[in-house]
Formats: sequence, C-alpha cells, structure tokens
Amino acid sequence: MAGAVALPSGSATVPVYWQAGESVPAWLFREFVAADGEGDDADRALAALLGGFPSDFDYQNAWYAGTGPSNVSRVGDRLVVDLPAGVAPGSKDAADAAWAVQQLVHTVTAAAGEDLPVEIREAGEARPVLFGHAVPETVSRAPQVDVQAPAWITSTNTATPRQVVVEGVGSAPEGMLLYRVTDWAGHDVARGSVQAGANGVFAEFSVTIPLPAGEYEIEVGRPDAFDGEAGPGSPFDTKVVAIR
Repeated sequence: MAGAVALPSGSATVPVYWQAGESVPAWLFREFVAADGEGDDADRALAALLGGFPSDFDYQNAWYAGTGPSNVSRVGDRLVVDLPAGVAPGSKDAADAAWAVQQLVHTVTAAAGEDLPVEIREAGEARPVLFGHAVPETVSRAPQVDVQAPAWITSTNTATPRQVVVEGVGSAPEGMLLYRVTDWAGHDVARGSVQAGANGVFAEFSVTIPLPAGEYEIEVGRPDAFDGEAGPGSPFDTKVVAIR
C-alpha cells in the first residue's frame, strides 16, 4: 500500500483481546498468543484474532475467520485494517457491535505499538457494514475504563511448592482488588486483597498465596464483584491452578 510504514515484527507472542463470555458489557481481556504465520506483529495478531479461540474458556471471540487474507498497514496518521469477507456475519445490537469493533481495534493497536485511529475495510470496501452496522471512517481506542475488564489475571506461577504467585492488571475505586480461592467442592480456602490501580487508572498487581497441594480456582475482582450483588459491570477473572 502506497505510503505504508513498517510495523514492529519478530515477537514470539502477540497481544489478542477477547470478550468476557458471560458478561454485559462484554469487557475486554488480553492474552498473549504464539505469533504464527508471516507478516509483522499486527498482521499476526489480526490473524490470531480472526476465527481464533482464547485459551481461557471464560472468554469469547466475536470475529470469524472469513475468506481471504487479512492485513494491517500504517498509512499516515492511521492504521488500515484490511479484513477478508465474512468476518462479521449476522447482526448484533449497536452496543455489541461496538464492543466487537473495540476488540479488533485494541488488538491491532497493541500489536502495532501505536495508539492510532483505525480505518477498517472488508474485502477492500471502506466503511463496511460489520455485524449489521456501518463502521465510521476511523475508530479509536475507547478509554480503558470503559472497555477493559476491571481485573484480569495474566499469570499464575506454581513453580514453588505450596504456593501460587498470581499476577494481573486491574483498577478499583480505592485501588484495592479482592481475591478468593476455592477448592473443587466450592469451599473457600483463602481470601484477601491486593493493590492495583485506582479510580480508572490500571496498574499491575502481584500476590503470593500459600496453599496446600490440590487443585483450585482463583478469582480476582473489584470489591463489588464479591458483595453478593455483582450485577453487570462488576466481573471478576478466574483461573484454575494445580498446587504441588
């Protein structure tokens, strides 16, 4: 494409954003996936997104594989995403369609390493109709606090016996996230809090939790996700671990 600027390449893994599977709104969660195939990092992230599957079964993907190649280019002050036909079939309501577009925009901008407006094309057509809705000329990343899950777990390290180190990203009104560990019978084994970002500012967190040998589910979320009345907007992230 004329005027295109080279994008970063060579990463072993690329960031891909998924949607919360059973949440309204469909908060975005990021995973790093193996950077297979050819092209730069943004191309490979887009290829992993289209028709891809998250490793966490609690997440879901709005996008289909489509028919034909995909491509991401930086042209002037924007990223141009060329999608194959058939990646966004059917019809969603306007809010769900917007969440799906943000999933794509977050993925390609993260992999490209530039927070630029994104021009989306489908089968060469500018301003296409995706999920039943016309897409604007360009779409920018929505503010983190509006689309990013309030808490997500990025790793669970069980290399040291009898403990797990839980790391992630999150934001809470006072900067304090809560965690809960349950066994396979659903009984609480551990509870506590961990400092993250505050008041819409996201920051990394890390907490070491001593546990006896066994298999557990770990939940991390904002305090309102644990108050028994956690309705829409207050999800928590979960991961399953095995402790030696």
